[in-house]
Amino acid sequence: MYSLFYDQMKTEIQTETSYIAIALNIDQNDYLSALNTENSSNRITIVANDGTVLFDTDSDPATMENHLNRPEIVSAIAKGTGEATRYSSTLNQQTYYYAVKLNNGNILRIASVTSSVITTLISGIPL
Repeated sequence: MYSLFYDQMKTEIQTETSYIAIALNIDQNDYLSALNTENSSNRITIVANDGTVLFDTDSDPATMENHLNRPEIVSAIAKGTGEATRYSSTLNQQTYYYAVKLNNGNILRIASVTSSVITTLISGIPL
């Protein structure tokens, strides 16, 4: 059951990333200024190809460390896309990351907190 929810979440994140990448490839500045993060539970980050964080919906990019060594960023730079699941020290939770390389060389990364197995199972119990 957990695997099904996890796979569905990954597919949704990858689809959302594709749509946002299309908008960013058209006009990054307009899209980011109009971005309404209040309606999204996902974290959006733009990373330069040198690893510098340019934009982040949850943290001030100026205070964030270089992301060049993050597995999903490394893969996106080399192959165009990358993904990883690991603990996020910013979100303090296990997180799934999906990244794509944009036309301008920057990397778009979307992150979603992954529910624990117990949380997923409990949510399926009728009350």
